[in-house]
Amino acid sequence: GHQTAFILNQEGTYLAHMDEGKINGRVQDDFAPEIVQTILSQREGLYAAQTTPYFFAFRPGSNQDAVVVVAGDGSSISTVMRLFERDSYSQLLISVGLIFLGGASVIWLLVGQPVRKLAVATEQVGAGQLDVQVDSSHMTDELADLATSFNTMVNQMKGLFENLDQHLATRTRELSAFFELAMLTSSGKDLPDILEPALSRILEVSHSRAVCVHMLSENDAETALHLVTQRNLSNNSAAKRLQLITPAGEFARWFGQISDPIVTTTLPQAKVVPPNLQLTHYQSYLGLQIQIKGRPQGLLSCFRASDQGFAVDEISLLMALADQLGVMVENHRLRRQSEAAAVA
Repeated sequence: GHQTAFILNQEGTYLAHMDEGKINGRVQDDFAPEIVQTILSQREGLYAAQTTPYFFAFRPGSNQDAVVVVAGDGSSISTVMRLFERDSYSQLLISVGLIFLGGASVIWLLVGQPVRKLAVATEQVGAGQLDVQVDSSHMTDELADLATSFNTMVNQMKGLFENLDQHLATRTRELSAFFELAMLTSSGKDLPDILEPALSRILEVSHSRAVCVHMLSENDAETALHLVTQRNLSNNSAAKRLQLITPAGEFARWFGQISDPIVTTTLPQAKVVPPNLQLTHYQSYLGLQIQIKGRPQGLLSCFRASDQGFAVDEISLLMALADQLGVMVENHRLRRQSEAAAVA
């Protein structure tokens, strides 16, 4: 069975045991040292360790150096008694069993019921019920700590699933924006007519306060970036500043080759950002190259009023959308070239 009884001395040696082969053996060979130490130091009481399935009831023996111990796993007392009756130490073990009989009820109240509550709560969580909480007010310190940890775990799982749902919804909206841009065609006559619907969608998914697109002209000799279209930058002074950007300094070096995005939460102090784009009332800025045939040909700018910067996943999405803008611009130019060739 899963019950045993024994007598040990202060040196941690078995003086008597249900298994005669263990007499004079070391108790620490069967139980953890901290369990043996607790029993010898307290000498009388009940003890349940989280590291072992056993519960212990113990009291001083007739010899002052001895401690009588009953260890059980919470099975019925009748099983313990039958086990005691079969042993050659029946008289000793029956008296010890009476101690265990009284202690078992206490153990059930202190340990059995709380453990049952935790088991039921675990089954409920496994079935998907994430609003389960275990009341630890009437539990012993160890089990109360376990119940508190369980409640914390359930709350964390609940928050994780809620965040996952929100994350999936956000990603669904972003992917929708990407495919919408991919489906847009260059049916409009002018480039602003083509890019305006795309820019409105980018403004929404990027959570920006304002966005704009600058492109190089088709004249290879010109290096200035011209404003093609914008959203939420209708202020006259801002619109005037944005009309033309002449690459210089750090920005010229950044735009002169394939480069990573410009990301800053201190827009007024960002040296790499052209002064034309250092607009009043904006703190965070994300600048992405619009590439055509492997060369930077334009700039997508996203502005936020707060200093809450753009996250990595947001930057990745906007890089993909900037590439899609490049495809749209290239298709528009090819269409115009084809129309010009047809007229000629």
